[in-house]
Amino acid sequence: MYSKRTSALLVAAIFGMSSAAFAANNTGTINQDGDDNTADIQQTSSTDSNATITQTGTLNDAATTQDNVFDATANTTQTGEGNSATIDQSNSVVAMTATIDTQGDNNIDTITQDDSFNAVATILQTNVFNSDATISQVNTSDNSAATITQSNTTTDIAIIDQDNADNSTASINQDNSFVSEAEIQQVDVVGASATIDQINVSDNATAYIYQTGGTNVTASITQDSAFNSNADILQNGNDLSATIVQTNNYNDAYINQANELNTAVINQSGLGQSGNVNQAYITQLGVGDTATINQTGGAGNYASIFQAP
Repeated sequence: MYSKRTSALLVAAIFGMSSAAFAANNTGTINQDGDDNTADIQQTSSTDSNATITQTGTLNDAATTQDNVFDATANTTQTGEGNSATIDQSNSVVAMTATIDTQGDNNIDTITQDDSFNAVATILQTNVFNSDATISQVNTSDNSAATITQSNTTTDIAIIDQDNADNSTASINQDNSFVSEAEIQQVDVVGASATIDQINVSDNATAYIYQTGGTNVTASITQDSAFNSNADILQNGNDLSATIVQTNNYNDAYINQANELNTAVINQSGLGQSGNVNQAYITQLGVGDTATINQTGGAGNYASIFQAP
């Protein structure tokens, strides 16, 4: 049976012997400065492919597709109003990098990396209203990494979905984001990790991390001036760890850890109200365990730790 790394070497050899079948050093660049903008770049069966779309103007719409490419980079930058950007990268055995950077309202930004070795994806959204950002790294995502950053935004949603995940890591940062939702799913995992930050004015924020499968795992959620915010972490197996930190106002947090060395921490720093809230729950289902809940600063308070053998 061949490993993915062995396959990568075989493909490199095939590329060397069959250069006629693959285009080399492809570069596609589109710059638009105008009103109704639409841009599309498709690159297939190629090596060292670069795709860049820059749009300044009103309605904006950008799509990049890179399929069966050997070492690919895609960058989309949009400044304007109707922004929508999509990057699809698939079937890579070397590096894949995708970046979307948008400013404006009603953004819908999506990066999909499917069966991509050594994939990196980044979405940046700044000064936006009613925006969605989604990164999906699915099937074998090997040394995957994913980042979404949303700053000065209202009613924004950020989702990172890593499927088989391998060496993983994911990160969402929502800064000064009102009515925000953030979700990370790392499914079969190996190295994993995951971090959600909702800081400064992060009122009515929701954060959710779901890790299953196994090995090292780790998760973290931080909500800062988090009025009426809540956070959940679910972890399934192996070394685990988890941390939720929430400061001020209603507060609500839940950590569920299944088997192995465990550790969980919830920190809430109080004030609560509107039905009195606060509350924190930790469930651990055996082996190493350890759990800590700290609540300070008033209102309803309620803490629960359940540890099974």
